[in-house]
Formats: sequence, structure tokens, C-alpha cells
Amino acid sequence: MICCVLRPEDAEAVETRQRTGGGLVAMAVATAALCLLVACVSCQQPPSPPEPQDDEPVVEEEPPLLLDSLGALQVLLEEVLPPAFSSSRVSVHMPSEPLSDGTAITSESGARYTIDGDTWFAFIDDAPEAFYAHPVRYVFIDAISGDYDVVDDTWPPEIDGNSMWSTVTHSWHLIEVLSILDSAMPGSASGSSAPRADYGDAPDGTDAYWGIPGRFPTLYNTSNSIQGRPGCHTATTGQETIGRAVSAEAGAMDPSDIDGVPNLVDSDSDERVFVILDGSDSRLAFTVSVKRSAPDMTRYLNVLIDFDQSGNWNTGTHGSEWPVANFPIDVAPGDSKTIITPPFAWGTGSVRSSPVWMRALLSRNSISQGAFDSSGSWDGSGRFDYGEVEDYFVFLMEKPPPPNLIRWPPAPGLPPGGDGQPNGGGGGQPPAPGPAKGPCGYDINYHVIVINCGDNSKDIANGTSIAKSSCDAVSGAAQDQGYSSVANLSPNAAGNSKTSLANIGNAFNQLASSVSCGDHVLIYICGHGKEDGGIAIKDSSGSTQEVMNPTDNGESDDGRDNSLKDFLNQIPPCPDEDCETPGKCCNVTVILESCFAGNFDVDGVTGEGRTVVGTSTDTEAWATFPGGGVYTQGLVEGMRDEETDTDDPPNGVDPQEANKNGKESVSENNKSKGKSQESWEDSQTCDCTCPCKPDIDVDKWVWSEGEGEWVNQVDAEPGDRVRFRIEIENTGECRDIVDVEIIDELAGCLEYDNDASVDFAGEDEDRGPDRAWKTGGGTLLMWDLGEFGPLSPGDVIAIEYDAIAEDPGPNLNKATASGHCSHDYNNLVVSADLALVMVYGEEILPPSPEEVLSINLEVEAESLGSQSDCHSFVTIHIEAEDLTGGSYPVESVSLQVNGLPWFSSGPLSTTHYSKTLPMEADCGQSFDFLAIAVNSEGVHATTAVTVTTPELS
Repeated sequence: MICCVLRPEDAEAVETRQRTGGGLVAMAVATAALCLLVACVSCQQPPSPPEPQDDEPVVEEEPPLLLDSLGALQVLLEEVLPPAFSSSRVSVHMPSEPLSDGTAITSESGARYTIDGDTWFAFIDDAPEAFYAHPVRYVFIDAISGDYDVVDDTWPPEIDGNSMWSTVTHSWHLIEVLSILDSAMPGSASGSSAPRADYGDAPDGTDAYWGIPGRFPTLYNTSNSIQGRPGCHTATTGQETIGRAVSAEAGAMDPSDIDGVPNLVDSDSDERVFVILDGSDSRLAFTVSVKRSAPDMTRYLNVLIDFDQSGNWNTGTHGSEWPVANFPIDVAPGDSKTIITPPFAWGTGSVRSSPVWMRALLSRNSISQGAFDSSGSWDGSGRFDYGEVEDYFVFLMEKPPPPNLIRWPPAPGLPPGGDGQPNGGGGGQPPAPGPAKGPCGYDINYHVIVINCGDNSKDIANGTSIAKSSCDAVSGAAQDQGYSSVANLSPNAAGNSKTSLANIGNAFNQLASSVSCGDHVLIYICGHGKEDGGIAIKDSSGSTQEVMNPTDNGESDDGRDNSLKDFLNQIPPCPDEDCETPGKCCNVTVILESCFAGNFDVDGVTGEGRTVVGTSTDTEAWATFPGGGVYTQGLVEGMRDEETDTDDPPNGVDPQEANKNGKESVSENNKSKGKSQESWEDSQTCDCTCPCKPDIDVDKWVWSEGEGEWVNQVDAEPGDRVRFRIEIENTGECRDIVDVEIIDELAGCLEYDNDASVDFAGEDEDRGPDRAWKTGGGTLLMWDLGEFGPLSPGDVIAIEYDAIAEDPGPNLNKATASGHCSHDYNNLVVSADLALVMVYGEEILPPSPEEVLSINLEVEAESLGSQSDCHSFVTIHIEAEDLTGGSYPVESVSLQVNGLPWFSSGPLSTTHYSKTLPMEADCGQSFDFLAIAVNSEGVHATTAVTVTTPELS
């Protein structure tokens, strides 16, 4: 029995259901500040019994027996949540003891329920793979009568102000009820001569777990059975079923299977089953149905579970794998019933193995245990005249990893989700988030703020923190792309990195101090959304501390920075302003991964200079573990994939391009799981104007008699005269350049020979250098051109002079021009250029490739973990050098791994290049590395290294 206090503002009636006389009675209780929900009888006191007469003996009544936990589960799974009456994944958590009088159940929705008398309480999560808020149910079962109430809510409960999952504040433990559903990975169909019957779908000849072949007797002509028995099948179907229906097929690989796909692997149409975890005990709950025309008789349930994950059902390292043997079932013809098995130990391991393959057989005949004494257990094979056989890939978790997200099937050894290794992997550096330069050459910086608003207490207790998983994935991808992290907030962090409204405000203040108008900003926020608006900010235990609302929920500002609108206002837009204007931005992308993210689709959150993406509208947002939010999984995949870039030419993957992957991920999840999540976006980015800043460019040429024009390189012999030309241009915008100076480095094999002139504004005059001096590498010539006045944008000033070739060899001649901005003299602009004179003589031959270019490759591999869980880290270091010191600069460096391109430096012009690259790999994996360097003359230098990552013993 419960008494319920509801919020006065609730406007809807609360529906409760009561079991009376085997039927369901629906009662609508009008909303009020205080209401009573009746479980078995009214919360009003019953009439007092008549006083005994003096001559009547007083008979003391026996106290009623309380319903035990199994009885409460039977009520729950028979009346409220029958296993096969839905294909939805749900979970249940129930204290192992009834709650006592006065216990308070509260919800983040604001509802409060006070226990009146001993009551079993169960929390049903109707969408455990979604962020909150989403539909849940509170079930109250009277511990005496078994009558029950069911109340709808949207948040996990607290019991007497503490999390239901707290292991410190409660004297009881939690009983878990988890859904077992298909994880279909259909194989290829093939014709079969097998008799038409009902077959299982456990792997028979394909991998049961990663690297472990399945040897379950499933195929009719299996080679994995004892005594040559056929794969398990029931010949006559439909009379008695596990669930409510059964399909017959011509073998486990029947291409005409009426389910639409062949059985193997785990693709037979299984109906929902529950596994019950109660301390060290385990049970299974099935719906068993018997057709009206079937005989009234006892049937038998047998269950096999591969506890040691060896790929077969036999007594193994974790004990007997036949935990339910010949369990009698009595269901009347024409009826369905929830069957809960006797308790059993989930193997003998220190933790429950998961995932595991399980076979359930319902038959009219029991299985002779003596026939399998030699092998220790029934192996799951054989022909049965009547019944049904069902196989399940069982994960002991609310959020089993989807086959498309991780390596499938998972490797054993790391319960409850297997090893969790992702599909694919490797592939080098992800693309940048966009171009490094703006349209007119200004630098674009990329900033990211990641805000983890926290996970609920249930997911934290179960180790499936989907908000943390989502934020970690985005933070990692953004870092690898090259974003600069402004803040990475989470409930488990300390100081300014702990998620709170105050620290979110601090993060935006820090962003405002570092951002410029033309920069790009990514703000990713993940948490549990409230149906009436906002995202809950939780602490490290999952309790809500604050709420980040979209706006101040009023027409006027409340004067505090406590809403997303307030935070975003700290980074105002800057349309048509200088792209280098500080503290403003035209390209802010906000991504909100939560339920009811449509609450943020309001003015003030959306607006000029922003692109706002919500992963849901007025529905739940779905997630998996690992991986986090379904939208986020697609977003991160897009951020890391260069194919996501739609620009021509490619210039990186920005959040808007990756958003398409996120939307596709949501669409695919909707199709596969029957969901209706829909993302939304509002884009109002603006354009800034090119910054008004100075720049200078210098070109150095040498005259070619043969070509009759100025060129970059000529050949000469000792004694030849060559003429150089240096052009200096103001290539900046808006600003004049003053006090221009030229320093020209003449190589040692050339001798300055006067005849110098300066050409400016159409006037050509003789003008030698203001200073010339010898150095160890040649001659330096300096011209101070300040006397010619300011150099306006587009103006060019040129210098010409002669030199004599003296000694054979390459002569690289460099001119460096500098000047000051007339608007800000401290702003110095510099540019340089080269010209080459190759002086040939009989005594010196042109250099060989080995003399001008070298490359070095070093590779180290380290393995960590254990023999069963081993992973390696490879460090690759490449160095390339122009051995001439600048005559033939290095122009590109690349690396191939196992014959495939893996890394490229892009265009270079340097005398020395060095790069260290990380790579992850499996232990015992071999790699052939080939490093290639190319210089300005097209000379190639290569070096190769072969490495095998260590294996751990």
C-alpha cells in the first residue's frame, strides 16, 4: 500500500492499476496537492472489528505471511511485465526486501510516494538505452495480498533521499531483471535437405566469440554433437511455445525461413526472455504458451549456458553448463504463463560470464541425464517430437553493445560486454576541422568546450555511463582534429573542471578571452534532458545539483549567468566586422545531446553567428554502451573520416559536415529499433570582413640569356657575369609599408660586380648597396630604401646588380626584405626568396643524391596488458635533411605502412624535417615501414624498417 503526494502543478490524472480477483481495475485519481494511491485496500482505516463478548474466548490471529521476493517477481512478471508480451528492451531493479511503513519514494519529476505497510517496490526502465527523461514505471506490490499499483514517471527513483543504487545507505541489495533479445548477424542462406522443424540459431561452424569457433549442435547434419545425434530441433511446432509463436524452417540455414532471414547467427525470431540476478543466484523467466488443442500434460524446460565461453555446452572450467534440467511446467491448454526457473549459479567464475550462448528447449519429454553421464552434460543436440528450441546470445547488461559498433562477436574475458574492441581501427590522423587560413589569409583558430552534465545513478552503478562515453568520444576526436581545448567539464573532475553553472560560465569567459571573429568554436553539451526544459547537471553519484535552462524563463534577464542563452551571449556575433576582432565569433556550433533537446530551439540559444544542433525534439535521445549517444557516434565517425569533407578542394571536416553522419546514425537506429528520434538544426552563421593588415612579398630572379627573361635558376661557368633582380611588393591591404630594407646574401662562389640600380615608380637610378661585407658563406649586401618613401599596397620597388661566377658549385642566393607598418611601427613584415646559379667546372662534379639528401626512420614498439588482453603502442620517428644546408630543400616526406600510404607531410621547403607519429596495434602484429623524402630537385631518398609488436607471455 502507498500514499502518494503529487505536485500541485500537475494537471493530469495519475492512472493506477490494481489487481483484484485476477483482473485489472483502472482508477483515475484526480490531481490534487495530496492524493492516495491504493494498492490492495484504501489508505483509510478499515472498520474496527466488533468487541468480543465477555463469555467469548479471545482467539489470537496468526500474522499474515509476507510475499517473498520470488512471489513479488511472479506478480511483476506475470501481471505487469510478461516476458514475451513485447519485444522492447526493458530492465527492472527491485530491492531484495519489502520497503517498510513510512519509506519515501521520490522522483526528479517532483512526485513523492510514501509507503503505507510492507510493500515490494520495483523500478521498470522502459527505455534503458535512452538518455533521461524517458518513460519509466514505479510498481508497488502489497507484501500481504499481492495487489499492486503501477505509476508512470520519467526519472529513476530515490529511496529516503538516497539513490536506489547506493551500496552504502541501504541494508538490502538490488535484484536485477534484464531483457534477453536477439543480436542478429544473419549469415548466408543455403539449401538444405533437413526436415522442416524448429531449429536454434547458435553458431555451428562460425565464431561464437572473437577467435573462438562455435561448436554448438544447431545444423541438422552437425558435426558437433555427441553420439552422432542431429542438431537440436522440434518436429511438430505450434502446440507449445516459448513465448507466443514459433516458426518452422528446413534447417538453420533455410533461405525460405518465414522469419525473413536464416537462423544463423542469432537470427531466429526469439521472443523476449528475462534473466533475474539476485545476489549470487540467477533465474530465467519465460512466457510459455500452450495451444487450446494441445493435450493437458506436464512439459519440460531445459536450459544450457556456455559459462566458460568455450564455444560448446559441456561441463567446463566454470562447472556444469546445464543449470536447468527437466524443469516441469504445467500450463493449461489455451493459456499462457510466466515461468520462473529455480535459482542457479551463473557458473563458478569470480564474476558472471557475459556474453554467453544459451539454449532453451521446451519439450513434452524429459532428457535422460544418464545418457550424457560420460560427457557430464547434455550437449544441446537431438530430435524432439513436440516443442520449441530457442538460442540466445546473452548480455548481462541493460545496454548491450550493438554489432555494428564493436568487433563482433565480442571476445570473452571482459564481462559484461566482451572486449569492446571497435570495428576497423587505425588509419592515421583524422582530417583537420577546416582550413588553417581565412579567405584573405588571416589565421583561423579552432576552439572546443565539452560539457558533460553527468550520468544518472543507475548507469554509474552499472558501469554504462553514456554521457561520459559521449563526451570522451567528442573530446578525443576534437583533440585529434586539432581543436584547442578551452574546457572539458565533468562531474568527476575537480576545481574549475567540475561541471557546474559557475564553471560553465568560467569556460565561456575563457573562450571570450581567446576567440576572434573569424575563428571556429565547437560547444558540445551532453546530459539528461528534462521534459519541461533544461538539462540536469549531476554530481559524481548521479544526483541532480542544478539545471542548465535554455533561457532565464522570463522576458527579462535575471542578472546571472545561469542559462545557455546567458553563456552564449558572452560570445556575440560579428557580422561585417574585422575577422580578427577579439571576443566575438561568427562561427559557433552548439551540439546538444540529450532527451527533449527541442526545448533549446528558442531565440537566444539560436541566433546570428551560431549553428545549433539538437539530437532530439520532444522525444528521447537514444544511446548505446560503448559509444554513447547514437547521434554522437555518427558525429564522431564523421569527424574522423576524411570522406565526410564535401569541399572542393578538400579543406577538413567541420561540425556541419559531420552533422550529416550524426543524422544518418539516428535514422539507422530508428529503423533497426523502431524509434522516432529526430534531430534538428538552426544555422545562422555570419561573415566577417578581411582584416586590414600589412604584408610584403619579395621575388629574386636571375637573367637567362638563352631564354631572354628573368628566371629562378641559370647555369654558368667560372668567369661568367650574371645579373640579379630583386622585386619588393606591398601585398598587404589598407596599410603602407615604411623603412623598407633589403639584405641580399650572395653565395661564396660569386663576387659582387657593382652596376647596381633601383627602380621605383617608373624612375630608374644607379644605387649601390649602403653596406657590403664578407662573411664565412659569401657576401652580404644591404640597401636601406627608406628614402623612397612609403610603399603603398600594390607598389613595387626593384633592385638590379651584377656578379661574377668564380668557383664551381651550386650558388643559392637569398634576398630578404623587411618593412614596418605605417599604422603600427611595431608591426614588422618580412619576406624572402631564392635564386640559384649553378657554376660548372671540370674539377667539381654535380653532387650525387647521397650528398644532398638523407632520411632516417626509427620505430619502437611496446606492449602492455596481459596475454589475454594485450595491446601495443608503436612510436615512429622520421627525420629528413638537406645535406647542402639549403641548396636543395626538402619538399615532402611520406610514410607507407605495409605498402599503403599512411602519412604525408604535405608541401615543405626546409633544410631539416622531423616528425614523431603514434600508432596503436595488436600484439604480435608485423609492419613494413617505408619512409620517402623528396627534395626540390626531385631527388628521392628512402629507408625501410620492419617491426613486429611484442607478445606478452
